[in-house]
Amino acid sequence: MQSETGQKLSIRVAGIGGAGAKIVSALCAKGCEGADMAAVDTDESSLRDCPVENAVCIGKSVAGGMGSGGDPATAKEAAISDLALLKRVASGADVFVCVAGLGGGTGSVVTPILAKLAAENGAKLVISFSLMPLSVEGVDKSSLAERSVRYMRKVCD
Repeated sequence: MQSETGQKLSIRVAGIGGAGAKIVSALCAKGCEGADMAAVDTDESSLRDCPVENAVCIGKSVAGGMGSGGDPATAKEAAISDLALLKRVASGADVFVCVAGLGGGTGSVVTPILAKLAAENGAKLVISFSLMPLSVEGVDKSSLAERSVRYMRKVCD
């Protein structure tokens, strides 16, 4: 992709949480060329099968690499404990694309944080593609997802 001035733009697609890691894995399998891929999760096992070089497990000191268990407080603590890793993922791209499933812990909490970090670290365009929870998953998940979307609307283009 090139800018209006003809300069080549760097694109990073970051999958956040279990759903995001699976989406990035599927994009890699389809041969998504021209974009740098990354994955961020609190669950180390979801990253084992993810074919991206830039796969980062955050919050090992908080969750032991076992995931946030859908708990937003655990996901937030994981993000805070490894903010430097998140900054590294969010830096260096002109176009930063977040993909995540919302309603659980990591996707709902870490996606807005990563989007904000990308905007603060020089991304010219920050976009988020998020999957919302199904109505049968309950009010709590829907409420968390909606809060996440409201925050991302402030930091994403």
